[in-house]
Amino acid sequence: MNQRSICPVGGTLSLISGKWKPVLLFMISNEINRFNQIEKAVTGISKKVLTTQLRSLEKYGLIDRSVYKKKHPQVVVYNLTTRGYTLLELMDTIFDWGANNLLEEPHRSHVQAVRKKLQRN
Repeated sequence: MNQRSICPVGGTLSLISGKWKPVLLFMISNEINRFNQIEKAVTGISKKVLTTQLRSLEKYGLIDRSVYKKKHPQVVVYNLTTRGYTLLELMDTIFDWGANNLLEEPHRSHVQAVRKKLQRN
């Protein structure tokens, strides 16, 4: 984050804003956390953009990356860091607000059902 950003709201939004970062954080928090799983689950994202967005989240300490080279092909797994977990309540609130204020039925019910199915314990 730019050190000149002194507004906590703006600074936070700069870390998680964009088309893909919130989606990636949601996926990783729901154990869709292998590179290939994420690539298949997120429609419309190129491998290059996915890599760039994941690196950005890693750079800001929201996720960590583990590479398992003993498996062939190597497996890359992403997990939320302690700092990343602190965003989950905020992400849940944003999700709820969007579902309740931007979606109309039956989309709202469908999205909420999918979320409930993925709900973290």
